[in-house]
Amino acid sequence: MDTATIHLDLTVHYALNGEDAQQLRANLQRMVEQAMANGLLTAETAAEVEEHSLDTVLNPEHRHDDIQRHLQERLESGGLRPDALSEKLAEYGLMPVTDFLDEMEDRGAINARY
Repeated sequence: MDTATIHLDLTVHYALNGEDAQQLRANLQRMVEQAMANGLLTAETAAEVEEHSLDTVLNPEHRHDDIQRHLQERLESGGLRPDALSEKLAEYGLMPVTDFLDEMEDRGAINARY
């Protein structure tokens, strides 16, 4: 049976107008979950969703300095060889942002996302 994995990267920039950003993050996740529950991922096709993952992250770009510092420290300490840098960049670049942030959190580069 043929299968396909499709990755959707959706970034939403809100003008908060006094609203809570965490509530908007939760609302966005809930709306996507409702769309999935209503069959909107396959519409009126014979395709079936075998598995999916969903995560929403508030302001992932705020982790930039911490991640940059972590990678620089690893390079300087020898924990990341310069010749392996291109491999890591390719690996990290192809990761969904939530997986990347989880990895950086596991490595101690950033604090918890939420």
